[in-house]
Amino acid sequence: MEYQQSINIFQSMFLEDYTSDSKYRNKAKSMAKKLIAMKADGFDDYLHGDVVIIDGDKIDPVLDRYVIILAKYNKRPAAGAYAGVGRYTGGDEYDRVMVVYVLSDKIIKNKAWDGVILDEQRLVHEFIHILDQGRAKEYTPSVNADGSITPEDYYNSPFEFNAYYQDGLVELDDTLKLIKKKMKSFYDEKMASWDAFKPFAINKFDSSFRENLNTVYNKKFLKRLFQFYQEVRKP
Repeated sequence: MEYQQSINIFQSMFLEDYTSDSKYRNKAKSMAKKLIAMKADGFDDYLHGDVVIIDGDKIDPVLDRYVIILAKYNKRPAAGAYAGVGRYTGGDEYDRVMVVYVLSDKIIKNKAWDGVILDEQRLVHEFIHILDQGRAKEYTPSVNADGSITPEDYYNSPFEFNAYYQDGLVELDDTLKLIKKKMKSFYDEKMASWDAFKPFAINKFDSSFRENLNTVYNKKFLKRLFQFYQEVRKP
């Protein structure tokens, strides 16, 4: 009961408010950009074998009890192992760990990171999880310890719903800013009405996420998206 109450409080306070959405999305985006900039400067100081391990506070003070681990793969990991945030069991220095697997065509020990591209959306998704942990009284992983969960349960859990919504909105927001600058008539066409905007916007979100939302969470999704649309249209 206490967990469910904390979920309800989390949803009512943070998941249906444009100002809060923007604040935490921009914070997560700032963290992602910082990590990407660190990668551009070189990960030499953080390499442990073929894995990058970074103290969280080098990215942002909010992450001072986290360790960030980046690992490469040349085929998709098993379900539940793709990326995630959880308890850190490697010692007393950190409370939690964020692990992100990064696609690499060639995995060469200590040498392949130069050609690897970090996905800003995926990083935003995981940083949103971290920020949500600080906002919610209770936080449990969306995937079971053995990686088993149905797509419906996974995408309709409050924390995955929030993270997928926020990372999708990063792409949507960036796209809108670009077309407003480069294709103003197209931008005006898509912003002219909610009916014109909605299908264009929905296409920017993960398709599995959208297809597996139940009735309750689909309403939450459209409500938040409509609030975003209204704010963007303001002069």
